Amino acid sequence: RPTITTFRAMEARDVLVSLAEELERNGSQKEEMAAAQCLLAALSRGHQMEPVREARVRVRLGRLLLRNTQNVLLAKGCFDRAQVLIARKEEESDLRREALSGIASCYHVMGNLKQEKQALRKGAEESGGTNIKKWNTYFKVRLADALNMEGKFGEAMSELETMNDTCEEAKGLDLAAYKLHVALASSDLAWVQEKLGECNALADGMRLDIGSIPTCSVVYFLFMTLLANQRLGNNNQVQTVLEEISSFFPLQDSIWGRGWIPSAWIEESVSLVGIAHRSLCGELRQAIEQAKSSLEKVDAQLRKLGIGPTTKESHLNNMTIWTGRIWLVLQVNLIQAICLAQMTLTELPEAQLSLASLEKIIHRYPVLLLDFKCEVHILSGLLHHSCMGYTEAIDRFQKAQSCVKGVPLLNVVVLLEALSILCEDGENASARVLDLMQTFQRASSEREGQTKALEIIVDSITLANQGEYAEAKSLLQQGLKLAHTKLMNQQITAQILNILASVSAAKDANIPITPILKSASTLSRNLNDQPMQLQTLHLTKQVLEKEENGAGLMDCCALVEKHSLLLKDKVGQVKQQRQGEKAR
Repeated sequence: RPTITTFRAMEARDVLVSLAEELERNGSQKEEMAAAQCLLAALSRGHQMEPVREARVRVRLGRLLLRNTQNVLLAKGCFDRAQVLIARKEEESDLRREALSGIASCYHVMGNLKQEKQALRKGAEESGGTNIKKWNTYFKVRLADALNMEGKFGEAMSELETMNDTCEEAKGLDLAAYKLHVALASSDLAWVQEKLGECNALADGMRLDIGSIPTCSVVYFLFMTLLANQRLGNNNQVQTVLEEISSFFPLQDSIWGRGWIPSAWIEESVSLVGIAHRSLCGELRQAIEQAKSSLEKVDAQLRKLGIGPTTKESHLNNMTIWTGRIWLVLQVNLIQAICLAQMTLTELPEAQLSLASLEKIIHRYPVLLLDFKCEVHILSGLLHHSCMGYTEAIDRFQKAQSCVKGVPLLNVVVLLEALSILCEDGENASARVLDLMQTFQRASSEREGQTKALEIIVDSITLANQGEYAEAKSLLQQGLKLAHTKLMNQQITAQILNILASVSAAKDANIPITPILKSASTLSRNLNDQPMQLQTLHLTKQVLEKEENGAGLMDCCALVEKHSLLLKDKVGQVKQQRQGEKAR
């Protein structure tokens, strides 16, 4: 028979659980920690709880610990105990799946992918019935994500394919978007094209019936198709999807409904695609302004998570690592976009400052941002190349190759190193490039878009150096069509025009190249790309010398001197900045 002491213990426990609910509702980290302390105290009272109620309390406590502390083992113990308490209670299947989800999350934080996958597979198997489709979808998608992280893209896709028989969403937008996500992670562009085609087949139906489809599904679907079109270089389609997805912004969290991806992050990620698109179209100053505006919003989101300019990786708890990483990656991508645009505009001192800030961020988060180590080497190499420090650029590109992940990026780095070798213009440049290109995977399906354009530039210069002008010219004409029509990349178009003018003149001295040079000059002036303008001016100077055009030659020489001095001054400023950084 219950005693007065027992009733008092039960009353105290109920008060603690209710207080925890109230604190948790407020949502701040401080109050969630206080809620966790209340639940710990409730579980430590002398009288045992009824099993189902105790399981619910333990699941809640596990979630709070996982979000706000580094004590993953204690959180996992809560989920494990909850599983035991309700093991034979079929009516509590949802609670059991919540506990399984928590166990999988603990293994994810521990980096134990094998155990995480086992927990997710168990959850998917238990959620195969017709009444629990949403749970099945949840576990299958998370399992596909885990397989993605391991690089097992075929297995990830197979898991998603099995959803065709288990959930109605298989015929909707979500599953098509998940599959496209896996294809994008694989970097197999043939696969991306195939899955994008499947999405496009659904898109018309989506637009006709958009009022009955959840906003979160439409936005996620459009976001994936946007990324796929960007990866494939379908820039006209990128513009169309950008306009379509932007019509849903600003997104309300209550409408968005995907807690694991903040709505604000989606908006700024779409902005990043828009920034890249603007840069390709030559709207570099607008791209920089847009990137700086997005960067301010990202910094504000990081501050909300307690991540400031002096925060280090060791200061972060588990939940901050989860939510903070996606914002840190976005922050790095935005700074990269600014740095690249500044280089194209020949704002070299500003680009050096952007690169230095990027290096500081990656130094503070060496594990979370490990994948960006290679990209910092690439940016550094590009900046050295822009400053005509080709030897230093080659060294940076070689360092990038030592830590590069994946064939697509390796191909880009090899091509950039080859361009720096050709610009050094040594006697053995062509031979060195031919040796280097043996590491270039010409048969890979990832060679599309900008990578293909860079490959054409390298191959055409190498062919021209060997005297094979006809083949070089034919290749450049293909590259011009790709860069101008499909990629809409003004910088690459201007580069190809310059090389085409040089090759055409070498092939036949009577071929007029002035119209080609005028087009290249217009593009490079629009971009304020001084190295490109200098290249065009040197070629124009050679034409004017042949034509014995004295007045035109004088004007051209004056422009060459002006741009040379401007570039020399900027290169000098960059060198001073680097010396200052080394001294610090």
